[in-house]
Amino acid sequence: MDKEMLNRKKNEWRPLLRGCLCLGLLLAAVISAKAVSADMEEIRIGFAGDINFDENWATTQYMDTLEDGISGVFSDQLPELMNGFDFFMLNNEFTYSTRGEEVPKSYHFRADPSRVENLKILGTDLVLLANNHVYDYGEDAMLDTFETLEQAGIPYVGAGRNLEEAEKPYIYEVNGRKIAFVAATQAEMYNASGVIETQGASEDRMGVFECYDPEAFLEVIAAAAEEADYVIASIHWGMEYEPMYYDSQEELAKRMIQAGADAIIGTHTHCLQGVEFIDGKPVFYSLGNFWFNEKTLDTGIAELTLKVPDASDEPIELLQTKFYPCVQSELRTVMPESEEERRKIFDDLEEWSKGKVVISDDGVIAETEAVKRDMNAELSETEEAKRDMNADPSETGAAEAFASALPESSSEFSAELAEQALTFSAAYSAESTEQLFRTAGFTDLMQKGYSKSADDPSHTCAFTAGRKEIAYKGEQRTLVLLQIRGTSGAEWYSNFDTVPSGSEDAVFAESFLIAAEAVFEEVQDYLAEIDSPLIFICGHSRGAACANLLGMLMDAQFPEKDVFCYTSATPATVRGAAAELLCGNIFNLINPEDLVPKLPLAAWGFKRLGTDIVLENDQTSHLAARAEEVFEEMAPDLTAYYGTRHSITSAGTSDEGLTGYEVMQLLAGALAEMTETSSGSEISGILSMISKESDLYPMALLLEELMENEGEKAGELLTQHLPEEYVRLLSAAS
Repeated sequence: MDKEMLNRKKNEWRPLLRGCLCLGLLLAAVISAKAVSADMEEIRIGFAGDINFDENWATTQYMDTLEDGISGVFSDQLPELMNGFDFFMLNNEFTYSTRGEEVPKSYHFRADPSRVENLKILGTDLVLLANNHVYDYGEDAMLDTFETLEQAGIPYVGAGRNLEEAEKPYIYEVNGRKIAFVAATQAEMYNASGVIETQGASEDRMGVFECYDPEAFLEVIAAAAEEADYVIASIHWGMEYEPMYYDSQEELAKRMIQAGADAIIGTHTHCLQGVEFIDGKPVFYSLGNFWFNEKTLDTGIAELTLKVPDASDEPIELLQTKFYPCVQSELRTVMPESEEERRKIFDDLEEWSKGKVVISDDGVIAETEAVKRDMNAELSETEEAKRDMNADPSETGAAEAFASALPESSSEFSAELAEQALTFSAAYSAESTEQLFRTAGFTDLMQKGYSKSADDPSHTCAFTAGRKEIAYKGEQRTLVLLQIRGTSGAEWYSNFDTVPSGSEDAVFAESFLIAAEAVFEEVQDYLAEIDSPLIFICGHSRGAACANLLGMLMDAQFPEKDVFCYTSATPATVRGAAAELLCGNIFNLINPEDLVPKLPLAAWGFKRLGTDIVLENDQTSHLAARAEEVFEEMAPDLTAYYGTRHSITSAGTSDEGLTGYEVMQLLAGALAEMTETSSGSEISGILSMISKESDLYPMALLLEELMENEGEKAGELLTQHLPEEYVRLLSAAS
């Protein structure tokens, strides 16, 4: 049943729904009576990710059609499992209210306060409000959320009427011992226009507990560790729909553990992220969606089993860490029926955990033996330094990630810095890029170009700039990070318009140079405020071509030793005299199975500035090389690309035919459409135009092959271009 029909039927079913709600209230009263006995020595604490009760959202509309309401959107085992925990926590990713105005952002979630009873039916003992949707309708709705939860008797952490409330731990007492829960968020503080999306709490203002600068959160964790016997810290962080957690997340997790956290539960990414143990303490980087939207995604419930002795001199002990796999699909969340389905989720979670954990068939998570050995060796060598809580944060942890990655000389390639570049280059939206910058400690952000419409083919790129203070070669320096975004919407047209001037003497891929010059001009005032900055430039794909040329422009303004430029999946940018420029501080990661770095064609004389780092690839389909050959046959030089018209109905040329450039513009339209709709209809349209006799037929055949079996080979070619594949190849090389 589609959304429109659900909306029509809703009014018809309201009497039935009210009856179901009354039944739910009775059930909730029984369920909420669960409690932990005062002398229980072992307890099970469960954790789930994002949940959403917004009436305008497909999941809730579906729930409202069911006789058993919230229970019906889960497989039978799940409500029983959730109510079976001694304590259960989930992320309340919306606001309870009928008031308020939408704040300026893309998505808004609000539910009628009566729906708070669903939390009781699910056995919820605590909710997280440190997220980027609890403020979607402003202060009135946020206040209603606090009052709704308080009246329902459901505690919350991570937001409040002021900063004191927002950072206050929730204390759960069992067997005379205290378990503290604290929460903070790094998601959606400001949008690209500088408008507040999710308000942070202050001394006299309600909001969420923010931790873009993590120092305040680390202090709260440390204070909770002083008061309680065990601390569980939750954080809303990470890149949406990215299952691999970032190095910056791991660095912050280490600092949270050092501050006193005994376990870390992450949320926000809408997908599962990996798990690891730091000093033997579990870190779930993100539990993703639990029951949130219509997407099909793996999810699950995390469980910690703790031994809680009544003797105050005995520590609370982690007995077991477990994961119950689930799948969110077709507006429900269910536990897989087969062992094969369960195992597939476990295997994926192990991969996303970077090989640091093993998961048994019943979901028990343990460190791999290799990780244990490495950790023990590391602790024995550096115990004192790692445990010194009085250390200056500028000298340890995440604040120094870039200082350790920057090589002594900018002309020296650093695999670690290349990995940092890939991490930042993978960010796409203004929001996710901002979040990544702030997580890594960059401030004073400048973002341009993200409001560019999807049908604007102009030769520009969106970019983000940020700064942070680091220690480099014995001095305090300001590091400026410039990340150039890859292709968005109609920028595909710009990608294939190599020399828009039409000049045969062009020595640059002008479309990329125009973009680089625009960024260069935009950041002049920003850079002028900083005395002798270090500059780190990165980008992927189209953003890489822009970054490659921006590195050249920066070298002309600043000492080359202070400019570091790392690009990946980089198109060619220069030819002729420009190709002779010495740019020893520019490094380009190249996957030989990726088509994008092969364009514009080497046959036209194009190459990249700086040094190519060609990554060895064990997956040799040669699809990219074949595509390059077909393209070169269609347009052997730049003049032919723009000027030779190939007949589409017969061999040879025709005034009614298409140039190679026009063919690529058609392909650009197809790629732009696929970016927006995941449809291949434009590709099919191109194929239907070209006869077997045409000089363009080899191109049509290649496209047809790529689109066979629902685009299987096109998917393979795309995979070779993704930042994740570059990370894999770089890791293998390192």
